[in-house]
Amino acid sequence: MRVPYGRMARPVDDPLKQFNVYLPVSLIQALKHYAVDSEQSLSAITSVALQAFLESQTSSKRKASGHGK
Repeated sequence: MRVPYGRMARPVDDPLKQFNVYLPVSLIQALKHYAVDSEQSLSAITSVALQAFLESQTSSKRKASGHGK
């Protein structure tokens, strides 16, 4: 089962935990504006962005090793 999380869904068995990072002030401001404009939470936006980043890194490594599609 998945539950709504901003505009994405996450598995129910995947609990949320706070994770603090240091970012440039300008990036934080842009992220907050985007969150308001898109009616999404900062957590949802950040989660989607980090998942996409990790997936791109994994696929890049597969391609580099000759195992990509």
